[in-house]
Amino acid sequence: MPIYNGRGDVFMTVSQTNGIFLKNFSAEETVDMMTNGGFDAIDFDFSLEEYHGEHTDGIKWKERFLYLKDYAHSKGIYFNQAHAPFPSGTNDKFETDDMFRSIVRSMRNASYLGVKNIVVHPKHHLIYKEPGNPEKLFEENMKFYKSLQSYCEEYGVRICLENLWQGFSMIAGWRVVCSVCSKPDEYLRYLSNLDSNCFGACLDIGHSIIVHEDPADYIRKLGNRLVALHVHDVDGLDDCHMMPFHGGMADWNKITGALRDINYNGDFTLEVLRLFSPLPLCLYPTAIKLLAETGKYLVNMIYRSDETQNK
Repeated sequence: MPIYNGRGDVFMTVSQTNGIFLKNFSAEETVDMMTNGGFDAIDFDFSLEEYHGEHTDGIKWKERFLYLKDYAHSKGIYFNQAHAPFPSGTNDKFETDDMFRSIVRSMRNASYLGVKNIVVHPKHHLIYKEPGNPEKLFEENMKFYKSLQSYCEEYGVRICLENLWQGFSMIAGWRVVCSVCSKPDEYLRYLSNLDSNCFGACLDIGHSIIVHEDPADYIRKLGNRLVALHVHDVDGLDDCHMMPFHGGMADWNKITGALRDINYNGDFTLEVLRLFSPLPLCLYPTAIKLLAETGKYLVNMIYRSDETQNK
């Protein structure tokens, strides 16, 4: 159930991405597991071609997604958020055009599920650190997102931009560096040039940490443009999508305090993957329960005073 205050008002929905589950379970089985595990809502991952390919055009798949929405509601859960397929672009025009069609398809399919926010990655196919590329990517992304605005209006779905990173293999090992929207000022520049009714920010907590940005400061700088979250922990070296409190790099007191300071009123969406990937499938339902309780604990931290947060 959602987190409530003493007056009976709903505070915040707690959800989790379903992509890690869809690889091994049907969409209905995933709904059942997440409902039984205690989640309020589901973030639908359209990165799997099964759910965004050309075969999803037509009445058959429209009915399939509408059925999934009704099935979830019958279980007491709903689809609150979604993630479009990615990357949004490459250096190959054919691949990029094909991905654009898949993104539009995922926006349409998300609308059938009742989703209101869908994360669409900025294009970042150029080496970000090379001179001139940040500006080239800005111009290309403005054209890209503005070409999607009419679909936002048609389907009633808001696009959320996400802060990204790039990685390079070096002699000394793997290195994570900045990419599009890694820094708050650039993120805000992107958002200020887009319609606020159709576009908002989805801050990925782990992504901000691995490029050495304090997520609490990031949250305060985004302010009311922050409408969605990807919540997970990291080890400081890679984008490992660990359960909160497992990576050791996120200061959850500061993060939840910053969300309180800006009066954040979006959903609390976890994007935890590594908790599940090493587990036998029979343990997934148990792990889901722990993850849901952890998400609700963090939401309660947002609404508790600093003095009581670690109790």
